[in-house]
Amino acid sequence: MIISGKKFLATLDEPIMAPTGLLYLCVWGTFQLHEYSETFPFPVKGHVNYYYHIGWPSIIEGVIIVGGCRVRKAVQMDTPPPIMLTNKVMAMGGDGIPFPLYYPNYFNADQYCEEHKT
Repeated sequence: MIISGKKFLATLDEPIMAPTGLLYLCVWGTFQLHEYSETFPFPVKGHVNYYYHIGWPSIIEGVIIVGGCRVRKAVQMDTPPPIMLTNKVMAMGGDGIPFPLYYPNYFNADQYCEEHKT
């Protein structure tokens, strides 16, 4: 169970675009659980009734926001995982020609917030 205010490393169903402009399959940082209906004034469409705000909300609002159903696995970690080599994945373009996509191993939301304090 993910507890608000704790730090987790989470694997996501799909890569997410982070503020760095890169796609990430995992994100590490302080998780805050939010009810969808408390934040958005319109009815829930589909099955997403909660989401996670990852990072330090008091510094930067909306660093990474992930629908609760998109978190595949999570492990509580007080420190970020060691940095590993970037994984290279080949994707097929619209013209049928493969091109490389680079997925860094994880996005460190707390570090990003610390580096971009306003």
